[in-house]
Amino acid sequence: MEAQYEQAVKQIEQVDMKNEEIDLEEFEILQRQEGFQKMWDIMRKREVIWKQKSRSNWVRVGDANTRFFHRVANGRKAQNHITGLMCDGSWVEEPTQVKKEARNYFSKLFQEDKWSRPKLYGVNFKQISTEENQWLERPFSTEEIEEALRSCEGSKAPGPDGENQSAFLGGRQLADGVLVLNEVVEEVKRKKQQAFVFKADFAKAYDCVNWSFLEWMMDRMGFGTKWRRWIMECLSTSRISVLINGSPTEEFKVEKGLRQGDPLSPFLFLMIEEGLNGLVQKAVTEGLFRGVEIGRRGLECSLLQFADDTIIMGKADKENVFMVKTILRWFELMSGLRINFSKSNIYGYNVPVSWVEGSAGMLRCGVGKSPFIYLGLPVDGNPGRKKLWEPLINKFRAKLAVWKAASLSFGGRLTLLNSIGGSSMNLRKMLVERFKWEVGEGNRVSFWNEPWVGNKTLRVLYPRLYELSTNKECKISDMGVWEEDKWRWKMEWRRERIGKEKDEEEKLREGLERLQLKKRAEDGWRWTHDSEGRYGVKNAYDFLAPIECVLDKQWSKLIWCKLVPSKVSFFGWRLSLDRLPTKWNIRKRGVPLQEEELKCALCKDKVEEVNHLFSMCKEVWIFWVEVLQWWGMVTVMPNNVLSAADIFVNDLGRIIGKEMGAYIFLVAAWYLWYWRNGEVFNNGNNIRGRLMEMVQAKSFFWIKNKIHGCVFSFHEWKLKPVECALSIRKYKQMQKLFHKQQKGMGTT
Repeated sequence: MEAQYEQAVKQIEQVDMKNEEIDLEEFEILQRQEGFQKMWDIMRKREVIWKQKSRSNWVRVGDANTRFFHRVANGRKAQNHITGLMCDGSWVEEPTQVKKEARNYFSKLFQEDKWSRPKLYGVNFKQISTEENQWLERPFSTEEIEEALRSCEGSKAPGPDGENQSAFLGGRQLADGVLVLNEVVEEVKRKKQQAFVFKADFAKAYDCVNWSFLEWMMDRMGFGTKWRRWIMECLSTSRISVLINGSPTEEFKVEKGLRQGDPLSPFLFLMIEEGLNGLVQKAVTEGLFRGVEIGRRGLECSLLQFADDTIIMGKADKENVFMVKTILRWFELMSGLRINFSKSNIYGYNVPVSWVEGSAGMLRCGVGKSPFIYLGLPVDGNPGRKKLWEPLINKFRAKLAVWKAASLSFGGRLTLLNSIGGSSMNLRKMLVERFKWEVGEGNRVSFWNEPWVGNKTLRVLYPRLYELSTNKECKISDMGVWEEDKWRWKMEWRRERIGKEKDEEEKLREGLERLQLKKRAEDGWRWTHDSEGRYGVKNAYDFLAPIECVLDKQWSKLIWCKLVPSKVSFFGWRLSLDRLPTKWNIRKRGVPLQEEELKCALCKDKVEEVNHLFSMCKEVWIFWVEVLQWWGMVTVMPNNVLSAADIFVNDLGRIIGKEMGAYIFLVAAWYLWYWRNGEVFNNGNNIRGRLMEMVQAKSFFWIKNKIHGCVFSFHEWKLKPVECALSIRKYKQMQKLFHKQQKGMGTT
């Protein structure tokens, strides 16, 4: 592949050298175009190869950085290499024998035990309607097949499987489960309920699913015969092999389990888990298991599930704990899903340590300590303590390793940050400072230990009174009574106050009298930058961004369009805010440059600042004319860069769409900056003659990677760009209509 790449580059250079002396013949122009096409094809293949080896999805988001992929891939190779295996007490190193032993082990692992499993009779499940069944079993349409094929990611086998994960529901978030569990634990502690939380760990959950139980569950949930047959065909016809040091073993059939990475698997696993939910609810209904009571209405909460992450909670008594073990054992016999009790933990609340240890002995599990981690986030911890956030900070440090920053561009760093966390700790601190705690009835706020009056706790403001208090852990609601709809403060002390203690008490009462609790109102956080106290991403951004940095809303949105790589969007953002290191900006930052050194690298005449370099420079003006003529437009370029962008977004955008117009502008501006840098750092890289073709080739390459509906060739993109852009627009409209029809028929 490298030899082919060098040959293509050499072919282009030879034609370019000839073009400097004489005009090219038609066949030589075609030869040059073929060379470019071949070069881009090889570059794309090379990036995809390293992407697959590194298991990184950054080629798809566009920040192609071969050095990064090499380092990730080599690291994975060293980490996953198997030198030998211990088999029946003997060490095996010979590669063919290692592969044979691995195949034998996994083929036995995926064999189903030949015995009749019990069924879950007597439990009711929600069922789909007759209309939904008919819709599921309707004949496949041509449009549906075409949509599935076009939406598949071309870099993965076997093909039309679309995105890996598709079982998440709109409006639901991973954090919802953690928030619910935190609320339950907090209420248990506040009401002093004796309760336990059992965090279950399934052993190889996806690999152990029993197919007959899955089919039985689908039948109980009302799925039709044809649909069940289709699903079982998908499962039973699969064959797998084991990859040992990059070399696959012979394939073998599987008799149980779900394929991880298959978009269908999460849905099927949820059906299996409905069996566990049904068992728990049946036990609650029959009075065999008692959950935790929450809320004013005494709602009983007993089970919390997110995929295979399962939490069972209930009243702290031995019968309840024994019932947990019984339920999980029955569920294992029916579904094949076995709990790994050695990796599971039980947590006790408002109970003696001896009770928790005894329950752990009964379950053969570990004794958990708070705070603990659920779905990657801490539960039952004090968010104000630094220790709680140390694991998260350590993850940031590990992910943001120095070698990664050295291997990545601005766009790559942005992608890395987005992949490990939505915001930095500094932004979190700035945002938290703009929240104000608003007290309702005071049921959730500690009177002495939380800063609900000003920025400091009453414990810090009135240390003498805190020492005299009879209840140092009390809530605000414990420090008074309601007389009709008026709140009266009543505080109890261990003894009479003397000296400065009286002054402190008088000052405290004066401050409290100015505050009035709200009857039947919840305590909660209020966002100070919104009239209704509601937090939103938009007003948070407006608060964090300086006034002069807030861009035109339309352009700000289009800069971050999904058609360009993140590094190009980042470049466009810096361009629009005049943050690029032009010579003028470099001098403003304190680098001493003489007047002659400030001149534009392209025209060698005027001072190099953003508006000149990207709009007014005579060399750049010619380039913009070429770009617009490619799209069939003739116009006069304005004298500032944002007005130039407006021509593409609004004038050209009226024909091909605003997003596509912004895309063309960003690609052209990116290569204009590349041209300028070549003149500054490489003493002229002679790309001016190839600049237009580079814009055409790269814009074609990026859009083909981003939109699967692109069926045109590079030659068509170069000669008829408007028609190609309109075909993309039509494809996206059809795709939107197709999804709308699907949603209207009861699917997501």
